[in-house]
Amino acid sequence: MNSNSFVGFFFWTRLRKTVGKLLKYEESIIAGPEKSISYEAAVEKCISGTFGSLDSKASEIMLKRGLKKVEGGYRFTVGSI
Repeated sequence: MNSNSFVGFFFWTRLRKTVGKLLKYEESIIAGPEKSISYEAAVEKCISGTFGSLDSKASEIMLKRGLKKVEGGYRFTVGSI
């Protein structure tokens, strides 16, 4: 494999992954807002979403701007985590 074919392979692989992510994002927009969750569940989701790199205190700080209180619990705001 020469360098040009490697660059082409890398480009098309990256493009395919990016388009896949965009399609998933579009599906989530069409599906509507996610269900509300408890504050404790939001903290756990934040910790697991960062693969444990944030502890509960750091997650609570992040969630001050990343959660919105709604009827029945909380929802994540767009691009919050």
